[in-house]
Amino acid sequence: MNLVLALLMALPAAAQVVKVDAASQQRYGVETAGLQHAELPGTLKGWAEVTDPQPLLQQWSALALARRDAAAARKEADRTATLNRDGRLASDRAVEEAAKQADAADQQVRLAELALVSTWGREGLEVLESGQLAGDLQSGRRLLVRLSLPAGSVPPATVTGATVSPLHGGRIAAETWWPDPRVNASRQPGYLLVVPPGDVRWPVGTPLKGTLLLPGGAAEGYTIPPGAVVIEDGAAWVFQQHGRDDFEQHRISDEHAAQDGWFVEGDALAAGEPLVVKGAQGILSQKIQHSVGPAESD
Repeated sequence: MNLVLALLMALPAAAQVVKVDAASQQRYGVETAGLQHAELPGTLKGWAEVTDPQPLLQQWSALALARRDAAAARKEADRTATLNRDGRLASDRAVEEAAKQADAADQQVRLAELALVSTWGREGLEVLESGQLAGDLQSGRRLLVRLSLPAGSVPPATVTGATVSPLHGGRIAAETWWPDPRVNASRQPGYLLVVPPGDVRWPVGTPLKGTLLLPGGAAEGYTIPPGAVVIEDGAAWVFQQHGRDDFEQHRISDEHAAQDGWFVEGDALAAGEPLVVKGAQGILSQKIQHSVGPAESD
């Protein structure tokens, strides 16, 4: 008997049907679209944490200052050499001293760059040099997150995407990512992620869940746009139109964020039936009203 109960509990819940006539569909602004096939890439999950960007910004500032000083020293060395050639307006000793100062300044640039790369990786330096990341990290418009993998594991060579999420909540896709050249205090390798927080302001040290997306399809299913998803009893649901006035309600998993919504496994929905992409909240409201029944008059 226990085995039978277990098998019954493992079966997916039957789709609930909500009847919505044409006039109500128009009032709710119901629109449907065909299911968009998608593949979920392989994933590697780990724990993440919002990281203080100040050490990175300080090293970036030190490198920028060293580069500025080196440019000024090289300019002075060139000026002194020109004066020496044009009428001996600068001595050979002055030319030699200026050249030495320029070489010393160049060496400071190499040391500052080496310090940053050894701490944050060559890719981290390239990301900083490619845009306004430093200013965004300083202002909080972007967050620096470290995603840690199990101790002793080997970070994947190729990562096609990364997401983070609070322990209870939706996922946010990272804008860029690169392998951390160091292990953390727990000897865990990991990846560094740049995340747009939106309206969320996670303080440094906030624990998060993290996922790395790997190349190669691991599962087939559909991409569900955000407007198609409704929340009922703490779970995510969508509606598919079955006939003219019947709409089947299907529970979906919101675990896998996609670029334009959510990914759901292929067997979670009825293949070939159109998905409600607009007006789903109206259909849910009608279902709730029907379940409650008409209000009793005094």
